[in-house]
Formats: sequence, structure tokens, C-alpha cells
Amino acid sequence: MALTKIEASNIAAGAVASSGFVEKKVYTAASTLWTKPTGVTKIIVEVQGAGGGSGSTGGSPDSAGVGGGGAYASKFLDVTNVATCTVTVGAAAAAASGATGGVGGTSEFVYVSGTASFTTISAVGGNGGQHNNYYAAAITATPTTGDVNIAGQSGYTVFVAGSSMFGFGGKAITTASGTGRLGTGYGSGPAGPSATSTNGNVAQPGIVIVWEFK
Repeated sequence: MALTKIEASNIAAGAVASSGFVEKKVYTAASTLWTKPTGVTKIIVEVQGAGGGSGSTGGSPDSAGVGGGGAYASKFLDVTNVATCTVTVGAAAAAASGATGGVGGTSEFVYVSGTASFTTISAVGGNGGQHNNYYAAAITATPTTGDVNIAGQSGYTVFVAGSSMFGFGGKAITTASGTGRLGTGYGSGPAGPSATSTNGNVAQPGIVIVWEFK
């Protein structure tokens, strides 16, 4: 079989590849609709759940549990016969007041229309840190709907909050009036406060990424 050498001279200016990667779409807020672009037949979906919030403090021991990281799942999908899907980005857990930290929102990619379907790709949010207690949040449940499924990290007692695939957990400020640092990126948990009668910290939201291919 004859082979053709690929060189710049063989490719017309402005030519578009007939197959391969087309575009990456990143979703970072609320819920929206993904509509398959013309020519796209395959996608890789990554869903990252939001982080869990830290607990708050009251009296002794004047320290709160750190928030947990959200779970992550990714899936390769043939979307030849799929038209639209709903994208839901998990909301960050709010700061707790006199309570255990909230659970982070679930991120999902859900089939809506077309002549084919698939199982919803879902990643739950991180668990909240305990109120007025050193213990970290429980490990986030491992997803089951992806080709790759990863649980969110629980964190390490009062010192470092739970990380995720897209973010690092916050670190505690171990002073009498420390409020703890927030996590970074997406899906991570915050450290808790060590000051008396202080509200917990808010977590980081989730994210959904869709990689499109012809």
C-alpha cells in the first residue's frame, strides 16, 4: 500500500481535519443544555462533584472538622445518535453556622434527546466536616457510572481538607483565632476554623468538561 508523506505543502491553508479532536467545553455554573455540534460523533465527559463545607465551632475543643473533596468520574461516549444532554454542575457547600458542614452538590451529564441513550454520568459532592470536632469528613462515595471513578478525599483531621481531581484542600491555621483556608480549584473542601463560636468555611464548586471529537 502506497504511503503519503504528510507535510505542510500537502495541507491546504485553512483546511479542517476530517476526524479527531474538535473542541473542549467547560461548565462551571448551575445547569445548562449541551447540544451536539454538527459532525461530532464521540465525546469524553468529565464530571467533578463539589466540595463539602467545614464544620463550625462552639466551645471546647474550639476546632472544626475539615470538608471533604467531591468525587470524580469520566466516560467515553458514542453520541452519533444523541442530540442533547443536560449538564449539571454541583454547587459548593455553604458555610455552616453552629452545625456540621454541608454536603457538596452532585455534578451530572444526563441524556435528554436523540435515538440512543446512556446511563447518567454522576459524581457526588464531598461530605461536610463535623461541628466542634477534630474529625474530618467521611470519604466521598465512589461513582459507578464512569470508565474512571474516583472517590473524593476525606482530608486529614483538623489540618488539611479533602482534595479532588481538580483542586487541593485548604489548610488549617492552628492559632487561637484561626479561621482556616479555603480549598483551591474545583471540588475541594475547606479547612475549619479553630476560633471559638466561628462559622465554617465554604467549599469549592464542581466542574463538568466535555471533549468533542469527529
